[in-house]
Amino acid sequence: MNALRDPSTNVDTSGPTARDGIAGAGDQWHRVKQIFHQAADLPKAEQMAYLDQVCGSEPTLRACVESLLTLDDEPSDWLRGGIERATAEIAQAQSWEQRRLGPFRVLEELGEGGMGAVYLARREDGEVEQEVAIKVVGRGPLTADLRRRFLVERQILARLDHPNIARFLDGGTAQEGTPYLVMERVKGERITAYCRRRQLGVRQRLRLFMQVLDAVDYAHRNLVVHRDLKPSNIFVTEDGIVKLLDFGIAKLLGDEVDDGLTRTNQHLMTPDYASPEQLLGNPVTTASDVYALGVVLYRLLAEKRPFSRRRAESALANLSDDPPELPSRAARQHAAELRGDLDRIVIKSVAFHPRERYGTAGDLAGDLDRYLKHEPVSAMPPSATYQMRKFLRRHRRSVLAAALVVLALGWGLAAKSLEARAARRAELETQAVVDFLVGLFTDSKPGQIPGSAPTVIELLHRGADQAEAELSDSPRVRARLLQTVGEALWGLGEYPRAAEMLEQALALRSTIFGPEHPRVGDSLFHLSKAYQLLGEDERAESALVRCLVIREQVGDELGVASVLDELSVLYRHLGRHQEAATVIERALEIRNAHPESSRASLASSLNHLGTLLCDQDRCEEAWPSLQRSLELRRELLGPDHPDIATALNGVAIAAAKLGRSEAARGYFLESLEMRQRIMPASHSSLAQSYSNLAQISLQLEQPDDARSYLERAIAVWTQGPNPNPRHSGLAWAVVGDLETAAQRPEEAEKAYRHALTTLEQGLETGHPAIAVPLRGLGDLARAGGQPEQALALYRRALEILRPRRPAGHSELEQLETSIAECLQEAGR
Repeated sequence: MNALRDPSTNVDTSGPTARDGIAGAGDQWHRVKQIFHQAADLPKAEQMAYLDQVCGSEPTLRACVESLLTLDDEPSDWLRGGIERATAEIAQAQSWEQRRLGPFRVLEELGEGGMGAVYLARREDGEVEQEVAIKVVGRGPLTADLRRRFLVERQILARLDHPNIARFLDGGTAQEGTPYLVMERVKGERITAYCRRRQLGVRQRLRLFMQVLDAVDYAHRNLVVHRDLKPSNIFVTEDGIVKLLDFGIAKLLGDEVDDGLTRTNQHLMTPDYASPEQLLGNPVTTASDVYALGVVLYRLLAEKRPFSRRRAESALANLSDDPPELPSRAARQHAAELRGDLDRIVIKSVAFHPRERYGTAGDLAGDLDRYLKHEPVSAMPPSATYQMRKFLRRHRRSVLAAALVVLALGWGLAAKSLEARAARRAELETQAVVDFLVGLFTDSKPGQIPGSAPTVIELLHRGADQAEAELSDSPRVRARLLQTVGEALWGLGEYPRAAEMLEQALALRSTIFGPEHPRVGDSLFHLSKAYQLLGEDERAESALVRCLVIREQVGDELGVASVLDELSVLYRHLGRHQEAATVIERALEIRNAHPESSRASLASSLNHLGTLLCDQDRCEEAWPSLQRSLELRRELLGPDHPDIATALNGVAIAAAKLGRSEAARGYFLESLEMRQRIMPASHSSLAQSYSNLAQISLQLEQPDDARSYLERAIAVWTQGPNPNPRHSGLAWAVVGDLETAAQRPEEAEKAYRHALTTLEQGLETGHPAIAVPLRGLGDLARAGGQPEQALALYRRALEILRPRRPAGHSELEQLETSIAECLQEAGR
C-alpha cells in the first residue's frame, strides 16, 4: 500500500496527511455530491467557511463544489452541464497516471498545488535510472492565463540553481498541449514537523531556518519573489537539508504584468502567510517574502501562528496594523531564550508596513547570524548599554582589562577612591556577619546556657531571630546575614526556614540595590533551589528566569551557566526534556568557552547532561559525561563531599538502566555511606539514597533489603522536617511494586492508591510522577482479569507522559504495549 503524500508538494512524507488521495472519478464525484448537498443547505454566508473546513488543501474538490453551488439557482440544463464538466475535470485528473511524458513514466500522484498536480515518475529510456517529480499544469480546462503562469514558473526555476531550492531538471509539453516541468524528487517533511518531531532547541531551529533564508536571499538576488512561503513549501530531508518548493505563484521583479495573484479570491496565495500588501493588492517586493518568512519563524520559535487564523474571504476584514503578541509571551517553551533580541527580530519581520521590515531575506539572515554570535542586532534600539552588554559577552576578559585601564586613566584617584570605599563597605559587611555568627557560638558555650548545648541548626535559627531585632539599623549587614543563614540552613536540609530567610534577604536587597542588581540575582538563585526541594516548581522557575535575566544583563556568563544548570534540573523533574536539553547544552557551550573557569562547575553541567540523557533512555551516551563528572569531583573536592555523592548517584542510575545491577548497587552504597557521614539524618538526600537502594534491591530480587531501605526513605520524607510529596509518593509506588512481587495484590493496591493520592495532592496536574502509580494500578487490574479498568489506567498514564517524553521512550513503549495486550485480551 502506497504511503499517503503531502498535498501541494513533490515530497514524500512518512505519515498520514489531511488528504487521502483520489481513488477514482466515481469516488471523488460521490464526495463532491455529499459536500455540495451539505453546503447547499447552509446560509450563503456560512458556505465558504464550511468548504474551508471540509475541503482543506484540495482545490480541485473545492472548485467542483463551488461550481455546483454557483449553478444551484440556475436552470436545470445549466446545472446538468456543470455536473458533466465537473465530472470531466475529475476524470481528467486521473488520466496522467501510467502515461509517458518524454522519457518519464508517471507512477502516482504525490500532491496538488494551486496550479496543478505533482506526480512521482521514473525515467524509462534505458540510459539512466532516476525518480523525479513531475508537475502538470491544471486540473481542468487549460486557460491562457494558467498556461502563462505555469511557463513563468518554469522560466523562474530554470534560472535558479541553489542547494536549498528543489532543482529544475527538464520541461516539455504533453501531446494534447499541456505543459509540464520535471524537478528533483525531495524526500522529507515540513520544517515545522521536522523541528517538532526532533524536539529541536531554539539555536538548532535558527540554524535550520538560516538555510531557508539563504535560499530565499539567492532567489531575491536573482530578481525572484516567491510570494507563497509557508511550512508546506519548506521541507527538510532526513540529513537536515532544507529544500524550498513550489514557485507556482512566484514573480520576477520588474515584470509589470498584472497576474491577478494579489487578489484573495484567486485562492492561489495563503492568507495566513500573505503580507498585508498582497492582501490589499499593492505592489509586491522582497519585503513581502520577508513578512512570510517572519510568520514561519514565529511558528518555529513559538509553535503557534502570530495572528488568529484567517479565512481567505475574511482576511482583508481581519487585517490590522497592530503587532502580534511577542513570541516569548506566546511560547509554551523557551520563553527566556526568545525574550529580547529574538522578540524584536520576529516582530520587525512581520511589521505591517514594508518599510518597517527587513528589506530582504539576507538582511533578516544577517540579524539572526549576529544573534547567534552574541553580537548586537539591528532590530534592537541602538542604546549604549545594549551595545556594551553584547560586546562584553563576546570579549569579556579583554574588555574588562581594557576597561580597567581606561577607568584608571579617566577617573584616576576618584575611581580608586570609589573602589576602595566599595571594597571597604563589603569588608565591613562581611566582618559584621562573621562577628555576629561568632558571637552566637561564643554565647552558646556549655555552662552559660541551661540544658544541653544547642545544635548548629538551632543556633542558625536563633541568629535569624536576633538579626531582626539587633540589625534593623543596618539593612545591608542584615541582608547579608539573612542570605548567609538561609544558604547554611538549605545546606543542612532545613528548606522551609531557608526559604523564609532567603525571601527576606531578597526583599531587603531589592530595596537597597534595586531589582536588577547582581546581589538580587544571587538571592533569587539560592531561593529557587529551596523552592525546588519544597516542591514549589512554578516559584522556582520564576526565580530562576528572573536571575537569568539579571546575569545576562550584567554579562556574567558563568553565572548564566549556573542558572541554566538549575533550570535543566527543574525542567527534567517536570518532564520538559527538550527545554532541559536546550538549557544544559547552552550551559556547556559557556563552560567550554571559558576553560579557565572552575572545573567543578563543568562537572556539575556534565552530571546534569548525563542524568537528562538517562531520563531519555540514552544511557550509553550519558555514561561518559557521568563518569567524567565523577572523576572531576573526586579530583577537586576531596574524599567526602555532597557533590561526589550526587555524582555517584547519577552513575549508579545509568548503570542500573544499562542492566549492570551489581555495579549500580555498589555506587548507590558508596553514595549513601558518604551522605551518612556528612549529612544530618533527616536530610532528603539520604532518603533519596534509601529509595534508590530499595529499587536496585528489588531488581536484584532482594525484597527484604528493598523493604528495609524503603521504610527508612519514607520515614525521612514523611516524618522529617521537610516532607516531599514527589519523593514520598514515588517511594510508596515502590512499596506497591514490592507487594506485587510478593503476590499480595490487596496490599499492593493500597500502596499504589496512597502513592497516587500523595502525588496528586502535592504536585501540579499532569506531573509525570503521577503516571508511576497509575501504571502499577493498571498492572494489578490486568492481572486480576479486569482489562477494561486496566485500559483506562494505562491510557491516563500515557496521556500524562506522551507530551513529556520523546518518541520511542521506553515508558511510552511499555504503556503502548500494555494497552495493545489489554485490547487483545478484551477481544478488541
